[in-house]
Amino acid sequence: MSYPRHLLSRSFTHTTYTGGNYTLTSTSWAAIDNSNLPLSLYAQDSDVLEIGINGLWGSENQTGSLDVVTYVDGIVNWVGGAEADSGNYGIVGWYGPPNVISPVSGSMLYTVGPADIEDDGIVSLRLMYRVTGSRTFYASTTHPLHWYAKNIGPAAT
Repeated sequence: MSYPRHLLSRSFTHTTYTGGNYTLTSTSWAAIDNSNLPLSLYAQDSDVLEIGINGLWGSENQTGSLDVVTYVDGIVNWVGGAEADSGNYGIVGWYGPPNVISPVSGSMLYTVGPADIEDDGIVSLRLMYRVTGSRTFYASTTHPLHWYAKNIGPAAT
């Protein structure tokens, strides 16, 4: 699908979830919530997405890692490179060290490739996690989970 390049700055999506804290338990990479958290936006090959989050890890004695994947009938690519290395922390700025309540904030840039794009010109994103044991990720009215994706246009050549 093709669309005018001047519309790219308007390609933006976000979600805020306050439906209850997540108790995360998977020691291998897994989606946090495929029902409430997926994001989708229009993009073309070589467009750059800014993907950001604002959240909070609980203080359990476990580590927590987050990453984002592009998804077309299954995982296509890892934004933070998590799957490329099983010891990888995913998006490092979103890491939760043990024994401390840790804010999760910041954004990551990702250049879209042709495999990331669905037939209708949509790129779908899923928020992934991995923990070393049971760990809380806040998503309540007191501590909402926000995350977003914005298409900021084609990568400079």
